[in-house]
Amino acid sequence: MLKPLYDVLLNLQGVFVLILGALIGISGTIIVWHKQTREERRKKRAELLLRTIDLTYSTGSHTRCLIYSKHTGIGGVLHLPENPVDKIMAIVLIYFPDARQHVQTLHKQQQELFGHSSGDPSASDSINATGEKMADTMNDIIRCLHNIAEREKLNE
Repeated sequence: MLKPLYDVLLNLQGVFVLILGALIGISGTIIVWHKQTREERRKKRAELLLRTIDLTYSTGSHTRCLIYSKHTGIGGVLHLPENPVDKIMAIVLIYFPDARQHVQTLHKQQQELFGHSSGDPSASDSINATGEKMADTMNDIIRCLHNIAEREKLNE
């Protein structure tokens, strides 16, 4: 009477070992997939951080072009390349909210720069002062992004 029960238990043991092996295989696959996904997210964040830093530096060139083109009137301003501050704002608002305050300050300073009249002889000093404030703000953005990179180990 115990012999058939013993045979059933031996067969179930094989099933349990098979189920256990399948669970180990599936959980190993899930762990590897999770690590890969996390690494891909980290790489994308690092790329976006570098892109934001690049755009921040190109804002300096864009600002100089804007300042020089204001003397030629609206025609010169219309031929400026695309404004990098808009792209910086989009990236920072979604991915790096720690830098949002600095980017908003930069945007306000740039709008102030757009508001200066090119025909006003006293505007030159004000335009240059705004440009200098923008340079300080760009340095603040770079510093903030650098801190994010260090904190999240994006520079490794």
